[in-house]
Amino acid sequence: MNNSSNTNNSSNNSNSNNFAFYSLHNVENYKSSLNYSISEILNKHNLLIVEYLKFITEKVSLKNVACNKFIIIRGLETVSHVFNNILYYTKNIDLAFYHGQKAFYFYVEFIEQISDDQHTFLQLNSRDAAMFVYKKTIFDINNEYRKNMDAAMNNKNYSDYFDILQLYSTIIKLIISFLIHKSVFNRNNGKICIDIILNQSKTIFEKVCYSKYNKNEFHILLTFVEQLTKDIEHDKYIKILELFLKKFQRGRIIELKITEKIYNQEFREKLEDTPEKFISWLFI
Repeated sequence: MNNSSNTNNSSNNSNSNNFAFYSLHNVENYKSSLNYSISEILNKHNLLIVEYLKFITEKVSLKNVACNKFIIIRGLETVSHVFNNILYYTKNIDLAFYHGQKAFYFYVEFIEQISDDQHTFLQLNSRDAAMFVYKKTIFDINNEYRKNMDAAMNNKNYSDYFDILQLYSTIIKLIISFLIHKSVFNRNNGKICIDIILNQSKTIFEKVCYSKYNKNEFHILLTFVEQLTKDIEHDKYIKILELFLKKFQRGRIIELKITEKIYNQEFREKLEDTPEKFISWLFI
């Protein structure tokens, strides 16, 4: 009996320690400085999104394909928002990752209770799901640390890090959204489709993570991704992104010139060419 009691006490103590270690109420989890490179931060964000996408396609399979896609993308936005905000206020990447994982568990738990009979009803409840997640995560951020963030944001490097993280999150969302909408996605093959999408986009995300782009370069990359038309075929889209990043990383880019090309009326016309010809025109 004593051995059993000791085992239970040990288990309870372990759970209590884990809770304290990752609790947003515990001010010891809030760091005084952000001691991570931008590549480390983006890579951690990337790992979280991969985990989320694999998890939700295993757990959620709605009859309505459009709703299924919508729910996945809304969840991606929600999980990114949790990770970004918790890292912003705590400067603790492990804490942000842990609560990012909690976020997608809570999100899926909520979505699993929703009927997919009506698209409007589902959209409304996906917003409710996001709010449910925020109440379980970012709403627990210590108020004193929220108030003190204005002083921290006077540090340009710190501000740039989070501007870049936000830009990266948006880029990832746009690329994943495009590939999901282009996939032959149904309730029976969601996991397979996501595995294919992640495999195809892996090189792109890794290049961006370790690119050492500055904030202006991330703005250009986001602008470029935003301008890619939804009429592009799936494989061509991937090829264009790969070629763009290859040129981009070689430093063969003049920011003003490339931005002008992106907004040029010829842009969509040139997209009809092969990826190689299109990228050559863009960087001439």
